[in-house]
Amino acid sequence: MPEPDKVLPLYMIILEYLKVLIWPSTIAAVFLTYKKEIRNILPRMTKAEFPGGVSFNFSEKIEETKALSEKVENAPSIKNQEENAVIPLTDANLKMLERGLDPSPSGLNLDRYYDLAVQDANLALAGIRMELETQIRNLVKGYTLSDGRKLNVSLRTPITKLLDILFNNAAITENQWELARNVLQMCNAAIHGYKVSHSEAVAILDTASVLRDDYLEWLSWGFPENDQ
Repeated sequence: MPEPDKVLPLYMIILEYLKVLIWPSTIAAVFLTYKKEIRNILPRMTKAEFPGGVSFNFSEKIEETKALSEKVENAPSIKNQEENAVIPLTDANLKMLERGLDPSPSGLNLDRYYDLAVQDANLALAGIRMELETQIRNLVKGYTLSDGRKLNVSLRTPITKLLDILFNNAAITENQWELARNVLQMCNAAIHGYKVSHSEAVAILDTASVLRDDYLEWLSWGFPENDQ
């Protein structure tokens, strides 16, 4: 945090606040209150990852991503849900903090972004990008390899590279990897100026919810103490 005698620009204050925000009831209010300022800083947050931009048909990408999300959703669970209960959303941030992970801005409750999409679809996707980035970085921090080692990689690595590392180390499946890349790609297009409709935002949120559910399963069962 900044020293008391230093005054930070507004965009830095917002970023610092979002980094520590863990209470789901306030996330929509923060986005709506600082909508203009967040729009101004989001390109700076992702600029390094998108030199030159990416060109694709948005409608086709949504349909492709829907098909991928169905494959991921219908894939066999890593555990028997009847024997291993998934932690409730209300406990998600507490579990992440207990395990040294970063909390989710919404507490993994994506209803906040569905509500936000009614007001501003692009801003809702900016929020989902931050959610997904938090999940990916937490997977890198918390995932244990089959030999008991942790992934030795800098969390400052670009998010798409972290996804590749997770896939190459069998931490996620190919469909999960491709689904996450597609969601990130569409969120970044929204951040960089593509005007997203409400229906498009909802479709993307639906696919992101599938990744959220898989992440919640990992959070529930992916740690040694959960198998004891």
